[in-house]
Amino acid sequence: MISDIQENDRRTGTQHAGQEQRHQQTQARRQPQQQEERQRLRQQQQQEQRERQRQRQERNQRRYERWQERVAQRQQERNRQEQEEHEHYAYLQRRSPNFDELMDDILGERELEEYSLERMTPQDRREVWEQEHLNQLQGNPTSRAHRLPLDDTER
Repeated sequence: MISDIQENDRRTGTQHAGQEQRHQQTQARRQPQQQEERQRLRQQQQQEQRERQRQRQERNQRRYERWQERVAQRQQERNRQEQEEHEHYAYLQRRSPNFDELMDDILGERELEEYSLERMTPQDRREVWEQEHLNQLQGNPTSRAHRLPLDDTER
């Protein structure tokens, strides 16, 4: 009986050893396959990540280019408006003897005084005001053509 048990143990032991050996061989065959699969998955994930990053960079580049275009358009519009304002101002400042002569015929004395004051620079207006004030203090009458227009208290 003992010999039967020993024989059985020996057989099952060799069976277990054989099973273990087959298991190790299977694992040895599977391990490179598993490593290759893991490597392939890692590479695929890295490639997908690079693709997402490339797409994000392209979107950002397009967004930046659209922003630059909007900034350039706004700057062009500002420049155009400034140019128009400058041209308009230059046109208004241009002296035309015919225009001034016509103004003399059309406007009365009071309107001409106001018109001439509007065409003066602030410095010229200040000088006229100072001269009028000085003449007033000295009691000298001034000609209306060079004086400032009457304010509400003088009318």
